[in-house]
Amino acid sequence: MCYLKDLSTPEAGPGQARVRVRAAGINPYDTKLRAGLLREYVPTTLPTIPGLEVAGTADQVGAGVDWAEVGDEVFGFADSGGYAEYALVTKVVPKPRELDWTTAAALPIAAEAACGVLDQLALTDGEPS
Repeated sequence: MCYLKDLSTPEAGPGQARVRVRAAGINPYDTKLRAGLLREYVPTTLPTIPGLEVAGTADQVGAGVDWAEVGDEVFGFADSGGYAEYALVTKVVPKPRELDWTTAAALPIAAEAACGVLDQLALTDGEPS
């Protein structure tokens, strides 16, 4: 069962940007969290906002942020939960113009996994993959 509740709009703190969420990804981590399967590892207090992956437009930038400006279209990981109108972020990248919002929101975990595998393989230039 899902309950909706109005919460105050989060404010970007130092090192964070606030993103107006255009799309949010749903992945196995989110479904396990919602089912209570991670309660031993990820304690959750209510009300909570689930959701890791987001795509949207930066509308507020906190002190010390040099990786985003207001108006930038970005995608990545939400610090404050992505299933909301606004999410706080610290780990995002610019969204290519040709990438639609829903695809951008579905990429962060898959891209991070692919990068991790490539790092573990430690391939060098010219080496067959």
